[in-house]
Amino acid sequence: MKSFQAVFRSLLTLISFAAAGVSGADIVWTNVAGGNWTMAANWSPNQTPGLEDHAIITNAGNYTVVANATTLPRSFVLGGSAGTQTLELSSSATFLLAAASVVESNGVLALNGGNLGGDGELTIRGRLN
Repeated sequence: MKSFQAVFRSLLTLISFAAAGVSGADIVWTNVAGGNWTMAANWSPNQTPGLEDHAIITNAGNYTVVANATTLPRSFVLGGSAGTQTLELSSSATFLLAAASVVESNGVLALNGGNLGGDGELTIRGRLN
């Protein structure tokens, strides 16, 4: 019979392997009136994009999403088919990307003193302010 410690170590190993294989989700912005990035109710599903997630801000309309805290999505797409969708990085924001992201033609990425970085490539087809 295995000891408790051996079983516990085996269980931790299985959990580690399972977690490593989990890929991120597409988290879609839903509040076309604009709002705060960190408010889970502004996203579908109701959670803020995390380290492995892809943030999608493409609903038509004129609105601003404000990131005012450290934000670590894997990637993002900004800009829909109509209107102007703005992602504003406030002075207190650090926005780090791990994968390729894009600001489409109707998107505006507004850097208002925030920090933008990470290893992901950022393509700007819209505007960078």
